Amino acid sequence: MARDAAGGTVMDDLTAEWKRALPERDHLLKHAASMPSAYEEGGQRPCCDGMWKMKQAIGFGLGLLVLVVLAWVQPIPEFPLANPMLGITLLCGFFWTCEVLPIYATAMLPAVLMPLFMITSSANATRAYWRPVQILVVGTYLVNIALMQVNLPKRMALRLLLSIRVFSLGRLLFYFMLGSWTLSIFVNNVAVTLLLSPFAMGLVSVMQDKVARDEESDESEAESVDNLDAEVQNFGRALMLGIAFAANIGGLATLTGCIPNEVLMGVPMIQEVLNYRRWMGLAMPVSIVAFVVAFGVL
Repeated sequence: MARDAAGGTVMDDLTAEWKRALPERDHLLKHAASMPSAYEEGGQRPCCDGMWKMKQAIGFGLGLLVLVVLAWVQPIPEFPLANPMLGITLLCGFFWTCEVLPIYATAMLPAVLMPLFMITSSANATRAYWRPVQILVVGTYLVNIALMQVNLPKRMALRLLLSIRVFSLGRLLFYFMLGSWTLSIFVNNVAVTLLLSPFAMGLVSVMQDKVARDEESDESEAESVDNLDAEVQNFGRALMLGIAFAANIGGLATLTGCIPNEVLMGVPMIQEVLNYRRWMGLAMPVSIVAFVVAFGVL
């Protein structure tokens, strides 16, 4: 009974919080249900029974107009199918720019419109949405989520910090860059940067607070404290740049280190001559040299 009562209390709290987050008016509720990511309660929505803002209605009209005109007028007679394909591309562009539909819904429009205009079959259109490279990208993001859940970059950075015998700003910068470079070889470099940057910013903030306390406690050495504060600020800039540089350089070393490499692996011409081992043998020496150069510059 106690467990049921506790569970009921938690569910009641969650239900109450959920109800408070929902809009009260019907037309706002409709919009929040159709486009939750773009929902703004205070926005003016004069079009489509309160569903769209003016820019959304304009984007919808312009997108359809461009598609119809290009498909009807045929401005490229040498390639008839290129005209509706260009119209579909511009339609998606208008819909994305003006937020007419959610991004993921707009991305599915070519799968419907390309068979409708007989550009290609529905099988070919939908096959492009789920190729091995897309599976690889999804798998990379799943690994990134796992890293975030276990705080591996933060734990790795702490382990590297504990291994420093003689403290110096240059050695600290090297260890952070080394951790960012190593992790980016195996997982997405953007995720590594996003996970390491808050920890590095917190460390710099602690150092700045320590300098400020020293300045307040010892006013006789204000000049040396000012020099130390400038040195800490320069170190903070170098640390953030170093993490970003090392992540990009590490992502270059493997096909899974960054999204452009994964997209490159999806090109049929590249697939025939390139694999993970060959790319790593070619890019790893370049990555190591670039890492040393980046650390030397910073």
